[in-house]
Amino acid sequence: MTDVEHSSGHRSRYTPSKAVRLHRRQLFHWIGSDLVQKGKINDEIRQEYVDRLSKSLQQGLWLKCPRQKDRLVHGNQIEVTQPICCFTETSLDEIADHSQNYGQLGLGFPKRFVLERGGRPVNYLHDKKTDPSVQAWRRLVETFEKPEVLNSLSEKERHEVKESLSFVSHFLKAMNVAPQKRAAPSRRAKTKKTERRAKPVVNSQQRSFGGPLHFLEEREWRFVVREMRNRIVPKGAQANSASNDSCEPPWFMPYTPGKDLFTVVFPDNVTLSMAMEDEIVRQQLFQRDRPHVTVLSLDDLGTF
Repeated sequence: MTDVEHSSGHRSRYTPSKAVRLHRRQLFHWIGSDLVQKGKINDEIRQEYVDRLSKSLQQGLWLKCPRQKDRLVHGNQIEVTQPICCFTETSLDEIADHSQNYGQLGLGFPKRFVLERGGRPVNYLHDKKTDPSVQAWRRLVETFEKPEVLNSLSEKERHEVKESLSFVSHFLKAMNVAPQKRAAPSRRAKTKKTERRAKPVVNSQQRSFGGPLHFLEEREWRFVVREMRNRIVPKGAQANSASNDSCEPPWFMPYTPGKDLFTVVFPDNVTLSMAMEDEIVRQQLFQRDRPHVTVLSLDDLGTF
């Protein structure tokens, strides 16, 4: 509530609309990056999406180690290796490119679902040596690694500090994409004419905004697994007894459809129809004792 002064001089109370938000109220976890790589969607891929949804509804979200370590700075002092589960704040009307990279099955959760279990937004860093945040973090790591500091701590304390530094680093991420390697220059001798063509035209009135910051646009949130004495972070995470299977994640995060899971976005309307024919999926999404889960497809986006 805020006071608003009118031209007549009196004040009235103004209550902002609940619809006025700085950010979206749902976070989406996208599944099926490997299925996107298979190419154009067909019934076999659609069925795989339905099977994965059915499994997720019964077991929970997968918390797994990244396929590739996410290194932020030189020396590998900040890297992501622990099991994580990622969400994006990107709105559905802007999700096309994101779903092409991370999969076309989206599960929408309220932010409180992540926050109450110990998840949080990612802190983005400019992946350069000159970034003050990177410098500060490297200083902390380097100080801890000094022999005189390590020798002053017990083995238990060294382990706890190391684990704490690692846990915090898992919420750090570069905001920009590493530049692609350029093709090797031609060995052909340059002539004065080609050299003149290669010179860029300098415009002193041209504004420079810099390159795109692709990762920053994802507005990522994360769960990061950490075993802390007698408890596990994130709260409610369950170890997977079948984790020896390379296809299975080491941890699950159970959720309740309708209470925690609010929305499911399918790759297309055909996949949605196939999912509604699956008894387990249908029963999980539509329960009489709690709100139903909203279902739609990427075909629907932009039509309302």
